[in-house]
Amino acid sequence: MNRSVIRRAAALGLAAAAGAAWATAPAQAAAVRTQAATPAITQQPVALRVEPLGDSITYGSHSSTGNGYRGPLFNALTGEGFKLDFVGPVLEGSMADSADEGHPGWRIDALQGLTNGSVAKYRPNVVLLMAGANDLIQNNNVSTAPSRLSALIDQVTTNDPGVTVLVGNLIQSLNANVAADGPTFNAALPAIIQSKQAAGQHVALVDMYDAIPTSDLISDGIHPNDTGYQLMANAWNTAIQTANSAGWFSAAANTGAAAAEVSGGVQSGIAGDCLDVNGGNSADGTAVQLWTCNHTTAQSWSLYNDDTLRSLGKCLDATAGATGNGTKIELYTCNGTGAQVWQPYNGGYLNLASGRCLDDPASSTNIGTQLQLYDCNSSTAQLWAAPGVGPAASGLAGKCLDVYDATNVNGTKADLYTCNGTVAQQWDLRSGMLQAVSLCLDIAGNGTADGTLVDVWDCNGTANQVWVAQANGSLLNPQSGKCLDDPGQSSTDGTQLEIWDCNGGANQVWKLP
Repeated sequence: MNRSVIRRAAALGLAAAAGAAWATAPAQAAAVRTQAATPAITQQPVALRVEPLGDSITYGSHSSTGNGYRGPLFNALTGEGFKLDFVGPVLEGSMADSADEGHPGWRIDALQGLTNGSVAKYRPNVVLLMAGANDLIQNNNVSTAPSRLSALIDQVTTNDPGVTVLVGNLIQSLNANVAADGPTFNAALPAIIQSKQAAGQHVALVDMYDAIPTSDLISDGIHPNDTGYQLMANAWNTAIQTANSAGWFSAAANTGAAAAEVSGGVQSGIAGDCLDVNGGNSADGTAVQLWTCNHTTAQSWSLYNDDTLRSLGKCLDATAGATGNGTKIELYTCNGTGAQVWQPYNGGYLNLASGRCLDDPASSTNIGTQLQLYDCNSSTAQLWAAPGVGPAASGLAGKCLDVYDATNVNGTKADLYTCNGTVAQQWDLRSGMLQAVSLCLDIAGNGTADGTLVDVWDCNGTANQVWVAQANGSLLNPQSGKCLDDPGQSSTDGTQLEIWDCNGGANQVWKLP
């Protein structure tokens, strides 16, 4: 199918999809089809809780800021009067509200594996969905990729009734597989979208194919450059304005009363020290400090689903709502302000209101040092093992999954070592990735063969960093179909781990925290 045909197919599909549900707003529907200027707002903007869902383009790969389209889209929508909150477990980019559900290298089937839980947790009223390029790049059941995308849309709408799903088709690409199969994939989408609308769902197609020319791709021929990401933001913005004018948006669903997801001690990157409430005092304004780990109630913290960290019935708080470097950290009555919102970030905690991280001043080892806000830098002063984070004990008695010498450097080997409770053995399984010392457990060179070594690397959401806990205690990497393995059931400290055919042996058992 040539380019002119796919353009006509996309336009016709958008016309059908938009015309059915947006009959009350034909001018806006046309704007979505043509990527024309943003239509005038004909309905008061509602508060938007937006979950960007997809692969590396959603993540913002290769944009100069790491924000991808999310940065310019945030600026545009807030400038137009929308109150906007991006949601998702992934934090990427320089913007303060950098939350998303973008995973470089992920196919549609991988996204299907996390979407139920993610959408049900965050309850967005808008999902920006763009997926399928990696199915084509990896030549994975290409002919049925549109059907998988259709099923993914159904997952979103089932788990978050009333949500609006805006689906971007694949952009133009110089990748041989996408260039060959992308037009057929895109041509299948209008009928899928029309069927969703006929069933009463608020789903619309956004034409990204015509929005971004190949001249606005980087040298890999797959990802947009900054100009391309800006054009994507324009297209999403037009679609959001159109849906708003058509009255599609409902108020974001209440995520429910705050509830603890995980509880326990929070260990510092400073060996042997923990996050502590001074004197175990629950009075407002009590200093939160560094103190020798002692397992008392003053060091028992719960991470709640509203992104608060709580101890003794109160919340971790930036004093007086201040946001500058050096702002002291205290315990205070939970009040729902941004001063009390903390999201896991690079092995520590990011305060979204300030864009700064929970920090031990000057990496102090003095017990009683009050903590502060400081520019995020991934140093040991900002490493805090979250509640529910801890050692992954091997099936071999007394041995644990370990980062060699606690070295925070790409390519450091993941090894077997005597369990010792240090930060090198504090593992956090989130969104399918195992993280320690701010890096993720990674299969070297994206290998899939028996004996491929395992190391740690910058967390990037690629398939070689995905691990799924199995009922028998093993950790499966879906891409390779193999399990994390201790070679030859070695009990020697420092033995580098590998992947191997899953066999249920003691050398493949890892008891997660």
